[in-house]
Amino acid sequence: MGLQQKINGTIAFSQQIDFYSQWIDNWIQWLPTSGLNWEPENLRSVWARGLEYAWQLEKTLQKFSLKCSASYNLSLSTIDKIGPTDAPALKDKQLIQTPRHSAAAQFGLYFSRLSINYNH
Repeated sequence: MGLQQKINGTIAFSQQIDFYSQWIDNWIQWLPTSGLNWEPENLRSVWARGLEYAWQLEKTLQKFSLKCSASYNLSLSTIDKIGPTDAPALKDKQLIQTPRHSAAAQFGLYFSRLSINYNH
């Protein structure tokens, strides 16, 4: 589910927020083992939910266009059910390789077919 807002004016502004929730049975997660090997592990049930927010500003000056944008993601992906041989401490823990918080920012200058961007 999401909402989006756009405002056009001398400086165009847009923003969007999305929410999600999903339950996945038999989630396969690749875990590191000794050395350089990785092995799949079958997690019984995972609950992935979160929100994503992004905004963008855009200003056009004659032949140039300036854009600035940023986004933030909150991802809660936890083990909902464990199997009889799994460690009880795994329940309700965040999955590895799934960051809880992530953010990004971009600044761009555009002219005809040329663009200069900075991403962070």
